[in-house]
Amino acid sequence: MFSFTTSLFSLYLIGCGEETLGLSEPDSKPNLITESDPINQFELRKDIKPKAFTINNIDNYHFSLPKRTNRNIFISPINKPQQETIKVLKNVLEQYALQGDDPWAMGHAVLALGQTTTIMDGSVAIDAIFKYAEIDNLYGHPFPQFPKEVQDNGISIPVEPHTDLMMKVFLETGIPLNRKVLVDGSDFTIEDLYKGAILRAYLNPQTNDSSYVSPNDMPWSIQGITSLVEPQQTWLAEGGMMTSSDFLVQFITAVIASETQTLKKSMAAGAGFKKDRTGIFQYTCGGAHLLQSVAYAHARGFGNEQTKKELETQIGLHFYRFPKELQIYDQLMKTNPDYTVQLLVQRLKFVGHFLETAQKMSMLNLYVPNEEQIGLMQGAMDQLVLIVRALQQEGVFQNLYNYKVNDPQLYRDIIGDSAHALYAIYLFSGNRHITY
Repeated sequence: MFSFTTSLFSLYLIGCGEETLGLSEPDSKPNLITESDPINQFELRKDIKPKAFTINNIDNYHFSLPKRTNRNIFISPINKPQQETIKVLKNVLEQYALQGDDPWAMGHAVLALGQTTTIMDGSVAIDAIFKYAEIDNLYGHPFPQFPKEVQDNGISIPVEPHTDLMMKVFLETGIPLNRKVLVDGSDFTIEDLYKGAILRAYLNPQTNDSSYVSPNDMPWSIQGITSLVEPQQTWLAEGGMMTSSDFLVQFITAVIASETQTLKKSMAAGAGFKKDRTGIFQYTCGGAHLLQSVAYAHARGFGNEQTKKELETQIGLHFYRFPKELQIYDQLMKTNPDYTVQLLVQRLKFVGHFLETAQKMSMLNLYVPNEEQIGLMQGAMDQLVLIVRALQQEGVFQNLYNYKVNDPQLYRDIIGDSAHALYAIYLFSGNRHITY
């Protein structure tokens, strides 16, 4: 739980951590948010009548998967160097993420490779992931859920360090709602997982109470929830908290608006900036997941006019950041040769998430890439080729077992960032689409 008056901070969470030199740093102090700040100002939509569900009637609701796609987008054919990069990244996931002993890694592999992905013993990855699920009784009604981690012989194994990460992966890859899964010997459907996730989610800025650890914990859940419900949907959550889907979206929009103020000023002045673990740089993957969740929800009809305007600004900011941050990495790699591997992995994280986010926003029909933006995205494809080659030259992929034992955080960064980079390439080449 966290207080929404002191909530704009983030933790270093597994797999998509902040870009550092691999050093452990203390968490940043939270920024105070007052009652008069825009982050606490929400509006009810007058054009949509609220609907509500509770533990007593949620079984009467049968959700539908999103079906809209946008084919009017720029896609790029794959050249030979990019084909080789795909082979390397795919091999990393197949050889390491799909061993069956790491649910978080398997979830990332499913995101990149699709819902039919199998693990090394031939079983379906989704079924292997659900072996780590638990049964949560909400008001006596059983629902599957994923813990943040499990213990195995004293070793912590991450499962879902971000709330509803698996829900977001399953929805984004289009797994049928009626697909059966086994949890602790009991049969459920994927839809049961989603219903439980919604009933656990709550946000009440007026009482400073939430089911989320921090704003950094929210994007996966928000994309998952807005994939299923309609705008202005409400529900009575665990603990008696009435929650609105639009409140969640408006809140996370206000977070990204607040945390990118310094970058906006730099962009307006045509200046550079520092990656100093403040503002948006406190957030997982540099805030990419925040932006993706707002973009997806808005494409689904959530938010308000302020959400639309903020996204227009964020799209420009996204492309402004890309060459500037690459320059920062270039300088860091020159001045910190002892951290070459860590910086290459962070560069893979940054470039992969940039391309994934840029292409997703285009697929969501939020903008049409202009010539300059297409050039930057094609440049990101070239960067991924160079980064993967450099990682090969450093022997990183050949020594992943050593990293798994001696530096598990770096190991998971490599796995997660390889998955997002591969997914980005598939999206940009038209081999994968998203529905909304």
